[in-house]
Amino acid sequence: MEPEESIVLSAATEAELNTLIDAKLKARYVLKGAAYQQDGKWNQLMILPGNIDSEMTLTGGLQLLVGGVIYVLILYFFL
Repeated sequence: MEPEESIVLSAATEAELNTLIDAKLKARYVLKGAAYQQDGKWNQLMILPGNIDSEMTLTGGLQLLVGGVIYVLILYFFL
C-alpha cells in the first residue's frame, strides 16, 4: 500500500474553505477529521489515499449475505 499524501487547507471564512474542499474532493482527496479554527482561520486536513479499498466488516458481510439471499430468491421466483 502506498503512503497517503496529506494537505491542510486554510481559509479566512468557512464558505471559502468549503469551496477549497469541493475542489480537492474532485481531485480524489478525502476528508480526515473535522474542520477546525486556528489563529482565526478555518483549516481542514485532507488526504489522497494511495489505495482506497473497502474492508470487509461484520456489517458489510451481513449486508452482502442478506442481499445475496434476496437476489437468489428473486431469481428463483421469476425464473
